[in-house]
Amino acid sequence: MIAAASLTLAVWSPGAWIYASVAVAGVAYAGLQALPMAMLPDVISHDERVSGRGRGQAGTFTGVWTAGETVGFALGASAVALMLAATGYVSTVAGASTAQPDAAVAGIALSFSVLPAALMAASLVTLRRYRLRRSDIDVAPPA
Repeated sequence: MIAAASLTLAVWSPGAWIYASVAVAGVAYAGLQALPMAMLPDVISHDERVSGRGRGQAGTFTGVWTAGETVGFALGASAVALMLAATGYVSTVAGASTAQPDAAVAGIALSFSVLPAALMAASLVTLRRYRLRRSDIDVAPPA
């Protein structure tokens, strides 16, 4: 979150320092992708252990996961589009160039800094409710 939010400074002070923030944010984004992908099989394993083999809801969990991911992608793109529209971004066609207003340049920077940082902070609210621990997963299945 801090690395992404630090990119806000690019509005006022662009420079080579951005590479370091982007690198740190990129590593963090990779972790943000890996963590939920590790949680899904844990939830499925735990459900299978609790419900009994063959009576788990793996398909349901995977379907909800896929639907949530798809909605997240759509909402992310929509949030960026709204940010750009609100800041006066001027779209062009291939081969044509146009000068962007200062507000639009700031909107682009905010779309890749404050917006992702805010969404990451919001995700922590839901992740706090995740209660499975290693001991819940590593328990031997009932006989």
